[in-house]
Amino acid sequence: MKFFIQLFQNDRSWTTGRQWHFRIVEFVLVIQLIYYAWSWGYYIQHLSAVVLPLGLANYMDVSVFFHHNYSLILALLATATALLGFFRVYRWSYAVTILLFHLIYISRFSQGEISHGANMLGVSILSIAIATMSFANEKEVQKFTWGLIVFLVGFSYTSAAFCKLFGTGLNWANGSHLWLWMHELATDRLSENGAFSFNFLQKLLFQHHWMATTILMSGWIVEFLGFTFWINKLRPYITTLLIGMHVGIYLSMRINFVDNFAFMLIMIGYPWDHLIHHIREKYADTFKGLKSSRILYPFGSQH
Repeated sequence: MKFFIQLFQNDRSWTTGRQWHFRIVEFVLVIQLIYYAWSWGYYIQHLSAVVLPLGLANYMDVSVFFHHNYSLILALLATATALLGFFRVYRWSYAVTILLFHLIYISRFSQGEISHGANMLGVSILSIAIATMSFANEKEVQKFTWGLIVFLVGFSYTSAAFCKLFGTGLNWANGSHLWLWMHELATDRLSENGAFSFNFLQKLLFQHHWMATTILMSGWIVEFLGFTFWINKLRPYITTLLIGMHVGIYLSMRINFVDNFAFMLIMIGYPWDHLIHHIREKYADTFKGLKSSRILYPFGSQH
């Protein structure tokens, strides 16, 4: 019980700095969702058949969205409901948004390719949807959303570490596996771009098996420690390690994570509310006019 009290901030005051921090993160989430909705919406118009059914696509034919600008209509509706949700016009707005976003997602990645980069965005919007439908008090909405996102991020990394053991056992960290993955991804990049060359680190890893094994084992340990993301005092440290792990993945396997996922890790993993509080104190007169702002207090009250 104490764990959940700390996770959902029920043992701490929800300061103005934390509220601004939350609303900035929420704003970034909405902007990212709108960007992906429209970019995927235009991409869907070029598709012709479903190769890999995902999510609701197992129960409905999403190829209907490939024609007549239906995907763009979904993007428009997702944009409208996301903005309604951000300004708390209707408490159910985000719930409709996540459904529309899911339809766009499963249509876009119906060709046998699955994106993991937007998953954090999806679960974050889903968390806000659950919170806005469950609570009328804005501070409770923010506390619950923050706690749920923090829990899901930590759980996703630690569960990923266990999944590797379930699938391959302790032999997962064998450097030969990294060699195999680097060659497979090199083939993918070659087919995409017509040219590919291994970087200095990759060449070094091919020369030293122990180094490839060390990198895999280090990444697994960091992933396993993902549950420490739940602990406020440890969160900045595990965030730094996770970002470092992703940088290592990029350098060794050219898998780019510098998108919404990395950006959200940085925004959620570090105590930016302290910096916001300091800036607010320094420019108190400026912030005084925003005290009752609908952006900060979308329900019209800070209580």
